[in-house]
Amino acid sequence: MFSYILTWIVTRFVWLLPLPAPPCLVKIGNPDCSSPVLVTCNWRLTIRELLYRLRGEHLYLLVANSRGINVWCAADGGHFTHHDVISIIKTSGIEDLVDHRTLVLPQLAATGIDIGYIKKKIDWRSVWGPVSARDIPEFLAGDGEKSDRMRRVGFGLGRRLSAAFGWAAQLSIIACLIFAFVDRAAILPLVALIFGMSAVLFSTFPLYERFLGRPSRTWAGIAVGFEQGGIQLLLWGLYTAGLVGMAGVIGDRSIPFLLQWSLAGLVVTLFLTFDLAGSTPVYKSIEH
Repeated sequence: MFSYILTWIVTRFVWLLPLPAPPCLVKIGNPDCSSPVLVTCNWRLTIRELLYRLRGEHLYLLVANSRGINVWCAADGGHFTHHDVISIIKTSGIEDLVDHRTLVLPQLAATGIDIGYIKKKIDWRSVWGPVSARDIPEFLAGDGEKSDRMRRVGFGLGRRLSAAFGWAAQLSIIACLIFAFVDRAAILPLVALIFGMSAVLFSTFPLYERFLGRPSRTWAGIAVGFEQGGIQLLLWGLYTAGLVGMAGVIGDRSIPFLLQWSLAGLVVTLFLTFDLAGSTPVYKSIEH
């Protein structure tokens, strides 16, 4: 549990960077020749979570090379494919440990893995496991039956706050490195601004979700859509209004102060809502 939490914290600060573990075969519990064989990526957080969620189970876990990237992003980006699955099967020795030829693959890797190719090349049958690691024990106990819940990716408050923390941590590191040479006194309020706006953006997602994806409207010849600038403008406007109110409380209504922190809020808003492979709930690129 402690190693899982520690790895989770570390990955929030290096979220956009690969964090690889060596591809290998992991024995969980006391597996035998009939135990299930699961495949996952070699992103350290995924491995730690699986070890935590699967405690008490008896199975083999094949850690395939995904270049240190999580399952979903690696498969979508061509870094986790059927070739990597075949490679870990052939190099791990798993074929000598079990008397069956069935793999349980992560469902979120389906965009990059051709299970027909695996069957053709090495005669291993593949089934898609649940989306979430916490559902794997129930999936195994039910002989591979998946409920509708197991097939869906949720975006609940816990996951949203996790994403918010990851985004804020990345931006805070960049801000600290820049302002250490520019204005050290601004570092703490700037970090507070980043974490605060990130928390607001992600936690309030259910309030503006219904407006995302709606067709743009044309005003004065300009196409305007809520997800193409609308939420950014609204968030920045609310922040600026709060900034003006705070300036009145602290007694600093100088134009340079308001301009400086209003501009900082705009930059933070744009960074938080920029689409990097779908890691923000707001802006949707052509990839979607």
